[in-house]
Amino acid sequence: MTARAMEEMGLPFESVEEVVVATPDTFGNIVARFDKSRRYTNSRGLVAAGKMFTHRPADKRMTHSILLQYSVVDGFFKSPLAHGKNYHDWPEEDQRNLYVLYHELGHCLDHERRAEDKDDGTFRTETGERAIDSTLASLCAYNHSMLLSELAACAHSGFAFTDGIGALDCAMNDTFVQTHLDEVRRLTVEQPAELDLIRHEASGLFWFILLQQAKHTGSRLGNAALPRANPAQLWKIAAASEAVASILEQADAAIEKAWAGYPDFTPEFRSSMSDFFVRLGEHFGYRFTKNGRDGIWWDAWTQLRAVLQGQA
Repeated sequence: MTARAMEEMGLPFESVEEVVVATPDTFGNIVARFDKSRRYTNSRGLVAAGKMFTHRPADKRMTHSILLQYSVVDGFFKSPLAHGKNYHDWPEEDQRNLYVLYHELGHCLDHERRAEDKDDGTFRTETGERAIDSTLASLCAYNHSMLLSELAACAHSGFAFTDGIGALDCAMNDTFVQTHLDEVRRLTVEQPAELDLIRHEASGLFWFILLQQAKHTGSRLGNAALPRANPAQLWKIAAASEAVASILEQADAAIEKAWAGYPDFTPEFRSSMSDFFVRLGEHFGYRFTKNGRDGIWWDAWTQLRAVLQGQA
């Protein structure tokens, strides 16, 4: 299955060292084999279905390791027997299981074609591990670097993306955003002195929205058969707010324009995405500084008005 998928994507077979399958209780431990920080998506109902790690030895060619959840692999191996060989006849969940493999291979292909992002808002600690600088500029650089990676992976694997997978993603994203927004507001009210925590949670939320918009855009750019959907069709927050819809429409256009220059991305693209991030935050009552101590402020009236108008 993996060899065939690599061939479809134009990825050299020798570039993937291994595909590791893990159960939920062992996934974090296997991540730690490759990344001591054990970082992977596992928050508010979102759990990583797969993860890719790139190896860059000085004297050999770049290679990659792919880690997949057992449920994902079990799903795409059983589907041909249960539903036939035509991928498009499979249930949406099973389509998504196979897409996870293509998506991780998309990350491999991106690393093969695009130089490593050195300016990603992180620094090396005394022990040699990467840590994230908490300044606003560094937070934007870190999140923008992740956005570029997801955009590329989705564009490269877009031919395997379907409307059904998109519907699942939209439902998942809407649930996550509402849950996360509720939590940020709870922190704002109950722990207003926890500036670093609130800044971390709020910035993560608004960058998550932009990152997921980039994934939708990338999938469409990689699959001409997918219809163009405006943000109000993808996000409940955009359907409820013309301001949010406008920000995400502008982000979509900026992402599409930036992708035309792949594998290179201009500094102006990061500036644009950072501006959209700031504007999203301000819409929901959170304002991030661009200088000074990189603090965060919130406006209780703006938040109350958003709730009354059904914007969140």
